[in-house]
Amino acid sequence: MFRSWSRIANNLYSSSITSEKLFVISFISLIAVGTMLLLLPVSTTHQISFTDALFTSTSAVCVTGLTTLDTATEFTWFGKMVILFLFQLGGIGVMTFTSFFASVGRSKHSLSEGNALTSMVVAKNMRKLFTALYAVIIVTFIVEIFGTILIYLQLPQSEFPDNISRFTFALFHAVSSFCNAGFSLAPNGLMNNIFYHEWGIQMTIAWLVIFGGLGFFIITNYMERFGLSMRNFIKHTILGKASKFEPNLININSRLVVRTTFWLLVIGTGLFMLFENNSMLSGLRWDEKIYTAFFSTVTARTAGFNTIDYEFILLPSTLLIIILMWIGASPGSTGGGIKTSTFAVAFLTAFSLGRGKSTTHFHNRELSRQSGRKAMVVIFFSIFAILLATMLLAWFEPGVSLERLLFEAFSAFGTVGLSMNLTASLSEQSKYVLIFLMFLGRIGIITLFVAFIRKTRFLLFSYPEEELFI
Repeated sequence: MFRSWSRIANNLYSSSITSEKLFVISFISLIAVGTMLLLLPVSTTHQISFTDALFTSTSAVCVTGLTTLDTATEFTWFGKMVILFLFQLGGIGVMTFTSFFASVGRSKHSLSEGNALTSMVVAKNMRKLFTALYAVIIVTFIVEIFGTILIYLQLPQSEFPDNISRFTFALFHAVSSFCNAGFSLAPNGLMNNIFYHEWGIQMTIAWLVIFGGLGFFIITNYMERFGLSMRNFIKHTILGKASKFEPNLININSRLVVRTTFWLLVIGTGLFMLFENNSMLSGLRWDEKIYTAFFSTVTARTAGFNTIDYEFILLPSTLLIIILMWIGASPGSTGGGIKTSTFAVAFLTAFSLGRGKSTTHFHNRELSRQSGRKAMVVIFFSIFAILLATMLLAWFEPGVSLERLLFEAFSAFGTVGLSMNLTASLSEQSKYVLIFLMFLGRIGIITLFVAFIRKTRFLLFSYPEEELFI
């Protein structure tokens, strides 16, 4: 099997196909395979339509969690394992697996392989690229196994016929959480009695979502820093030797992403508690209100699990969740959205312009103007795509309120999976609109542009510059 994967990967790399096209084709291929598997009679309890199979496959591969069918009741054990397989591969990235198997069969790697992988997982240092690949797979499985054990130990035995069912249930939700997929084997998802008042399980899922949403290289970056600190502690305190000093071990991208994530969680939790204190959270104790607000804020940033019914939250809370879904997770992670770094760069750029500065700084570093331009492009086209999709949804669903349609569109683009109980009742046309939004949100607007728009040749001259009224 490894050799066949290697041959396929090597043929792709040796062809003239760009890394961005390879990235897009990989996702399309996985979605197609998933659709065919879900259409098999062995996958479902009854025959499903092609549209529903495609929708479920796209949602799983793009780690969204929006469903037109109830995963718990309408899919067999085989179908559920197919869905698990799809969002595991979709979460880590098809390119990670393909390149890993290719590296098994080759001792040398071309620059094109490195570039393709860099497009997928945002690895900046080419010399550490393949080391990072192994780290991605190892870290993923370690976190998922650890999460599975924690969830398994907290699940009530009375809800399961045997320990195998209990373990499978725990494994599915641990992988779904870390991959930010939002799929659940419980009827009504995390609103089911198995989870509803199990705060320990909810917090375990929330932290798995956070780790998956941070990104593999941010996790390993902090693991390197922690490992160095532990080695220095042992050398200095126990062995009495001199400590090793390495400046700037935590890179600027990691600092920016972690700080942005922290403030989004803090502000989001506080605002959700403020808005829903006398509404959705009115019957809970203060600690339960904090848990529910925190969990809702975490999962709104691309995970899609819900312990409350979003159809009945207040309008300010709806707008808050929409903003969190739009921002999403971090680059190189299992989540979607415009990404925390994009939002942070745009915010810092706007703040710098407001103060009359021509450059943008963060943590004693000047951010490149190219980063600022990319951030603005992503923001503009994300809003354009979402509004265009909402307009189409309003055309296809004339009886549905604009609020619910906007919520659905932002959820699909951000690969979140939250819904105001609308997805299953949508028309065929609307389902295809959401399929495209989920795919676009997972692939990324810039990646899609670069993959299919011909690059301009380098110009040996420049035009006169003009100032425009803004």
